[in-house]
Amino acid sequence: MCGGLAIPKGICEKPNVSRVAKKACGPHLEWRIPQIEDLKAAVLAADQDDFATDAEVSAVVARLPRKCTSRTAAKPAPRCRAA
Repeated sequence: MCGGLAIPKGICEKPNVSRVAKKACGPHLEWRIPQIEDLKAAVLAADQDDFATDAEVSAVVARLPRKCTSRTAAKPAPRCRAA
């Protein structure tokens, strides 16, 4: 945290980073940093062969709106997310 903003310490402490830049980056980093951490956890799980079972995938597909399941998995309908 840097002055109440979710900016990594290494960036915050740089003398040439202006207050305006820090404020502008804060909102972006507030969602980006957790997203990167989630991706790191997913890669670690994949490295450990921890993949979803067929039953888990079926359960997620069952929660999707009907229109989302009518397309192929390679090209899902836009804005289709599990509930």
